[in-house]
Amino acid sequence: MRFAELAGRRVAVLGCGRDTAAVLRHWPRKADLPRPPVLSEQPPAAEFAAAFAAGALSIAPFEGHRLAAFDILIKSPGISPLHPAVAAARAAGARLVTPAALALAARGPAQVIAITGTKGKSTAASLLAAMLQAAGIDAVLGGNIGIPALDLLAGRHALWVLELSSYQLADLDERVEIGVILNLFPEHLDWHGSFAAYTRDKLRLATLADKVWAGAGVIAEQGPGIGLNAGLNAALPLTAKAGLHGTAAGIADGERLLRPAGCLPLKGAHNRDNIAAMWQIARYLGVGDEAVGAALDRFTPLPHRMQVLGIYGGLTWIDDSISTTPWATLAAIEAFAGPPLTVLIGGFDRGVDWESALREMAKAGLNAVIGVGEHGARLAAALDGSERQWRGGLHKAADLPAAVAIAAAVTPPGGTVLLSPGAPSFDRYADYQARGAHFAELAAGLDTAAGSPG
Repeated sequence: MRFAELAGRRVAVLGCGRDTAAVLRHWPRKADLPRPPVLSEQPPAAEFAAAFAAGALSIAPFEGHRLAAFDILIKSPGISPLHPAVAAARAAGARLVTPAALALAARGPAQVIAITGTKGKSTAASLLAAMLQAAGIDAVLGGNIGIPALDLLAGRHALWVLELSSYQLADLDERVEIGVILNLFPEHLDWHGSFAAYTRDKLRLATLADKVWAGAGVIAEQGPGIGLNAGLNAALPLTAKAGLHGTAAGIADGERLLRPAGCLPLKGAHNRDNIAAMWQIARYLGVGDEAVGAALDRFTPLPHRMQVLGIYGGLTWIDDSISTTPWATLAAIEAFAGPPLTVLIGGFDRGVDWESALREMAKAGLNAVIGVGEHGARLAAALDGSERQWRGGLHKAADLPAAVAIAAAVTPPGGTVLLSPGAPSFDRYADYQARGAHFAELAAGLDTAAGSPG
């Protein structure tokens, strides 16, 4: 769907977040394409408010009959198509269009590499963009990472590296040149309705891409096993043992070690796998290993993703607020195993099954686990029945400040405190960034309270 095709149609914008703000910024100034009304159930955040100031903005609960009065609904990615009013409008004939689809339709000759996955897609997309840029390729990064795809149009870059979420893929109908599907775990089940639906929406990328790479687990288990996507059958495997792959020692090409783990910018087995995967895609695009190495040397880990904040109160504090699944928590625990490790878990309960993850946590040799909020308290209670002896104990904290205070008290000097909630932040915070920022502030405050330099 192109902007020009909206002329003469009854169009509305749903939601007032980052992506729909970009729609209004890029709305053509043409007489036959009046600025559309914006309908939202929530007011815009302060950083986006200016984009909606000049247009008609209605803040009220969505109603199916009202939405059905429009031919086209340009929908914010965060609004589920299962929303009763949205579903009713769709059944009445309204077409859902995403901001990402508008951008892809208007991109011209730019080639697109789209990357998705439950865990690691932001870091993987950032790594690939850095590798391409190090080789002198005119590549730009955007998408779910916080840079709307529409904002990439002005740069006229030769290659787009887009991180795409399941929200953005669910209604996408524009083709891309390369699709990369890293992994799949249960996530966002409240938005999609089921893990099968979440998987279907993620694997949609396999039908939209001319060439597809996917994690071996995705190909072997999630695709044919669920039977949702024949396009995945032609996917090439990522990180094959015979080629580039991650090992405990680092990144290997077959039996040859290309780069030791100590020279990588990211910790953890999943990050080594993702580095190898992006290295593989970079090679396919003609990037030499020397450029890849230069990109890895310069790469800075993204905020709130297993981010080492520093040493406060004699302890190392790690912000992994981006962790919204129990599998992400397990990956972070693996990455920071060694020193006595205290883990803070719990957030907005989306109904994800933690049973197997809790069994793994009970075997991980942790110093302590602190459950934050009601969800965290239930998880800590479930761990109580394990046979393992917790050196620092199992604890329940009403909120993050209380959890940080407990962690500081029960973690031995030289130990590590890891915030890896395994759940979204919506019970207490606007998003994972706000949660991570508060955690960082609380950790740094320990030295301030003790009167020592930060």
